[in-house]
Amino acid sequence: MSELSSRETWLNQLASGGQFERIFEDLPDLLFFAKDLEARNRDCNQAMLNHLGLQTKEQLYGKHDTEFLPYFMAEKYKVDDHTILRTQSPLINLIELFPAENNLPQLYVTNKYPLFDLNNRPCGICGIIRKYNDHSYTDATHSDLVKAVQHISLNYAQKISIQQLADASKLSIRQFQRKFQLILQTTPQEYLLKFRLLKAADQLIQSDHSITQIALETGFYDHSSFTRHFKKYMNKTPRSYRANSQIH
Repeated sequence: MSELSSRETWLNQLASGGQFERIFEDLPDLLFFAKDLEARNRDCNQAMLNHLGLQTKEQLYGKHDTEFLPYFMAEKYKVDDHTILRTQSPLINLIELFPAENNLPQLYVTNKYPLFDLNNRPCGICGIIRKYNDHSYTDATHSDLVKAVQHISLNYAQKISIQQLADASKLSIRQFQRKFQLILQTTPQEYLLKFRLLKAADQLIQSDHSITQIALETGFYDHSSFTRHFKKYMNKTPRSYRANSQIH
């Protein structure tokens, strides 16, 4: 019997019930999730549950990402999921914004994999998410971009130019923009805008400041521009977003 056949025989002897999933419960810094073909959440570990602020897995089962995450994030994840199912190939080391435990934006690294049924047909996806700062290549391969991201995190309320971000990264503007797009799959301008919107979304929930004041505090200089961008990326106006959060 070949080693491959021997392995398959051994795997078939395992009792059902997701014994391997138990490993993820002992890795609190790793967020695990699984979805079906309709992008409905079907499983997760306790760390993911805590991260989303949920008490039981039943609160997650059958729900789509749009019910827990900002609209533009959920839409991006949907595109990723479709790509994985279409190509039947994983997406590895995706660096992207994801809400941290305090609901504020932070960079995370995501690996997503296709799942197959007993007939080897795609039946969903699963993935793991971890903080970007925990990733082994953070301080090596992408240390220049980390400095730009940190600059945005500290100065998002101020006017930030591409030149400032390139200078922080010690790259030319052209090199910086190209590398930023390659690694983060978005432009520096788009990243800054989304970061500001997530900060604004948190303030809409956590503070009683006026919408105009929140717009100014998060780097927007025009109320109408803030509302327009918020509606586009969050699929709600700032006012309705705040009202919905108070209901829940």
